Amino acid sequence: MATWLAGSPTPDAAFDRGMRNAWKLLAEAAYPSRAYASHMPQIVNKSLANEIFDRFVISPDGPAYDEWSLYFNIAQQLYPRHFATKPYGALGWPMRPGDWLPEIEPMEPAFENYYPQNYESAERGMFVGLNPLGDLEAKAQPHRWRPWPAQAAPRLRAAGRIHPACLP
Repeated sequence: MATWLAGSPTPDAAFDRGMRNAWKLLAEAAYPSRAYASHMPQIVNKSLANEIFDRFVISPDGPAYDEWSLYFNIAQQLYPRHFATKPYGALGWPMRPGDWLPEIEPMEPAFENYYPQNYESAERGMFVGLNPLGDLEAKAQPHRWRPWPAQAAPRLRAAGRIHPACLP
């Protein structure tokens, strides 16, 4: 989470504040701080989630947290045999290459975070010309979703869009 936050293009957005707050809380409580807000289906044990949120989210008026990262980082420490951490496999997250730098590339994408803009040429979508309900093999080609082409890195760094430590 810390690496992602260092390269966040919108540090004052509600999502970024939630990520930052969760990262601080997890670090202070000595829990791992992996980011789990990957826009793909994830299974949550509701009673365990309630137990974690009751313990760490003290007030409804308190800071916002990324609920996915808070839940999975703590739950996997409490019940390690119940979890298998894997890299995310979602296409279309981030929506456009260059929106932000993921720490990892999705391996064998199995899920698409659908945005209609990704299919529109006016939006410079990464899936222009492909079928939203098909063409998985074509969509899964790394050149379509790899967020940071090497030639774009210096320009993005100069524009302040990414933190130098986040570059490959």
